Amino acid sequence: RVHGDSRSEECMISPVLIICASIAVLAILVANVYVLVYFQHEDDKNQAWFPKIVVLLGLFLAEISVMMLPFDVAISESGQIHRDNMEILWQVIYMTIVGVLVLVIPFALFYYESETAEDNKKSAQCVQALQIEACTIVVVLLTLLLMFFLLGEALIPYWSYTTTFEAKPGTGDYTAISPHCPSGFQCSGKQHNIEIRTTFPVYTMGLASFLGWFFFVLFAGVGLAALPIDLFNEFRFRPRKLPLDEFVRKRTELNKRSSELKTAGEKILQDKVHQSKKKKHKKVFNKFKKAVYFLERDWEKLVESSKGGGNPLVYYGCLFLSFFAFAFTICWLIHIAAFMFMKGKKRNPFLNNLFTDLDSSFPFLGTVFYGLFSFYLIWATIKGNMKMGLRFMWFTIHPMKLGQTMMNSFLFNVALILLCSIPVVQFCTTAFSLYAHGTAIENLFGIQITNLKFLRYFFANNVFLYVLFSLTGITFLYLMAFPNDKRKKKDDIRDSEDAWMAF
Repeated sequence: RVHGDSRSEECMISPVLIICASIAVLAILVANVYVLVYFQHEDDKNQAWFPKIVVLLGLFLAEISVMMLPFDVAISESGQIHRDNMEILWQVIYMTIVGVLVLVIPFALFYYESETAEDNKKSAQCVQALQIEACTIVVVLLTLLLMFFLLGEALIPYWSYTTTFEAKPGTGDYTAISPHCPSGFQCSGKQHNIEIRTTFPVYTMGLASFLGWFFFVLFAGVGLAALPIDLFNEFRFRPRKLPLDEFVRKRTELNKRSSELKTAGEKILQDKVHQSKKKKHKKVFNKFKKAVYFLERDWEKLVESSKGGGNPLVYYGCLFLSFFAFAFTICWLIHIAAFMFMKGKKRNPFLNNLFTDLDSSFPFLGTVFYGLFSFYLIWATIKGNMKMGLRFMWFTIHPMKLGQTMMNSFLFNVALILLCSIPVVQFCTTAFSLYAHGTAIENLFGIQITNLKFLRYFFANNVFLYVLFSLTGITFLYLMAFPNDKRKKKDDIRDSEDAWMAF
C-alpha cells in the first residue's frame, strides 16, 4: 500500500457488487412478503396492517444486518474511505434495530393485543399501548444513559517493548528472547491498556449485543441440537395409514381431550386468567396453550392418517433437511472447538478457508455459504425458543404454522430474531475473523465492543461460547434419551386439568 494521501488509494466499488446487492435486497423483500402471506392466520387477513408492516421491517433489518458482513468484506477492499462509510452504515442499521426493538415492536404488540380484547375502541387501544410504551422507553433510556456514562470506555490492549541492542560477537546478528519481540533484537514486552471513550451508537450496539447473547446462547444452544433431531423425528414418526377401528378410537380420544380443554378454556376466559400478570397464572395459561397446541397437532396427524399418511414429499423433505441440519451443526461445533477456543498456531481456520476458497473459485459462492451458515443460527434460535416453550411451562410458545400464525406470535418471533441477529453478526465476525479481516464491523465488534468495561470479561474469557457449546452437547444427550416433546397424551391433559383445578 502506498503511503500518502489516502484518497489516492481508493477505487470504485464494483458495479457487479452493487447489482448483486440490489438483487439480494429485492429477493429478501419478496421472501418476507411470501412468508407473511402464507403464515398469517385467517383472522388477520385484510386487517392488522400496522403489525404486518412492523413484521416486514423487522425481518428485513435482521436479514440485511446478517448479510452485510460479506458486503463489508468486499467494500473494505476498495479503500479506507469506503470502510469509514461502512462503519457509519453499520451504526445506522443497528441503531434502527434498537429503535424498532424498543419503540416499534412493543407498541405494535400492545396495540394488537388490546385490539383483540373485548369492547376496546381504537382510541383506548392507542392510549393503552402508548402508556406501556412510555414506561418502556423511560426504563431503557435511563439504563442506557447511566451505563454509557459509567462504563462507556473501551480498554484496548497493546504491547510496549524495552529493547537492548546486543550483537552476537563476530556475526553482526542480534538475539531475540521474547516471542513478541521484533526478530533480531533482545527485548522484553509488557501488555498495557489504552482507554478510549466510545460513541453512544457504538455503546448502544455493544449493550444490545450483550443482552442478545443471553437469548442467543440459550435458544441457539438448544436449537443447534434440536433442529436436526426434530426434523429426523418428523420423518420417523410420520403419520401412517390406520385401520378403521384404530382411527375411530383415536378420534374418540381426541374428542374427549377437546371437550376437557374447552371447559378449561371457558373457565380461563371467564376469570380472565390469560390477562393476569401473576407468575402462577401465566404458568397455568402456558400449560393450557401447550395442551391446545398438541391437540391441534395430533388432530392434523390423525387427518393425514385417514387420507393414507399425508404427503410423502413433505416427510422425505424433512429427512433430507435433517441430514443438512446435522452437517451444519457439526461444522459449527468443530469450528468453535478448532478455531474459536484455540489461540495462536493451534487455531485451525476451517470455515474461514472454505469461504475464501469458494470466493476465489466462483464469485459470491463464499457469500452464499456464509449466508447459509449464519441464517442457520437464526433458524436454530427460533427452533430453540419453540423447544423450550414445549418442554418448560414458564416459556410461552409462539409457534409459526402455515396459515395459523397470529400477529402477536409473528411480532414475538421477529423481536427475537432482531435481538439475536446482533450477537449472530458478532459471533460470525469472531468465527470468521480471517475472512472478515480489515472490515468495518471487525473494528466495531472486534476492537471496541469486545473491550468495553465490564462486558470485556465475558468476551475475553469466551463465557458465552462455552455455554453455547456445552448447552448444545447437553441438549443432544437429553433429546436422544427423551425424543418426544410430551409424555402420554392422557397425562398431558390430566396435568393441564390438575394445574387448573389447583389454581
